[in-house]
Amino acid sequence: MDNMNFRIQDLTKTLIPGIVVFFLSFLLILSEKQFTYLSLLTKDTMAIWLIIFLATVYTCGFFIDLCGSFFERIYYHYREEPAMKLLNDKSRRIKLSSSAIIIDYICDILRVSSQSPFQKEPAIKMFKCANVYKDYATNNAKERVLEYYYSMILSRNLSTSLLISFLVYLIFFLFNISKWTFNPYSLFIILAFLLFGYRWTTLAYYYSRQVFYAACEPVLKRQL
Repeated sequence: MDNMNFRIQDLTKTLIPGIVVFFLSFLLILSEKQFTYLSLLTKDTMAIWLIIFLATVYTCGFFIDLCGSFFERIYYHYREEPAMKLLNDKSRRIKLSSSAIIIDYICDILRVSSQSPFQKEPAIKMFKCANVYKDYATNNAKERVLEYYYSMILSRNLSTSLLISFLVYLIFFLFNISKWTFNPYSLFIILAFLLFGYRWTTLAYYYSRQVFYAACEPVLKRQL
């Protein structure tokens, strides 16, 4: 049942962003008359169009997932990663409780100094180590990690789909500049992009923190 649940979540993080970019692109580009005509055209062959629609949005969603992963690498190339901020206690709102115990435990495994602050490369190595050791945690701990992971990826992919929808809108009207009119949906897309972008970066901290907790579960339990 758990495997089925996470397969559904894996499908969701691909399908929902695909549906968003597909629907919003049509909403931004087509006029009301064109949208009505398209609806009437597909009415009699709904089953066929539904299959085409699902195949299209899944392909879009897969492409969005790749783009999201690419944008994530670029973003964290210029910004400190959540793991680094948590280890160095730089996050204002989200803290890594029992950080000293967690740092000592992981540094003992890696046989490196536990002296902070940690630079980017050592912090990434510590997070990668924690990501491996989390697989030895209890099922409850691993489920919490996966829950945060899928929530984070869904938010990342949704923000990416909104960005792509807005780019489609801009490109379309660049080629139709004489017919350009302001579409209020574009403002909604910008606001939604900022909202989901903020949620993605916030969930990245919760996910990273949960990875550390799961990896250090044995030593944290001994402290209770």
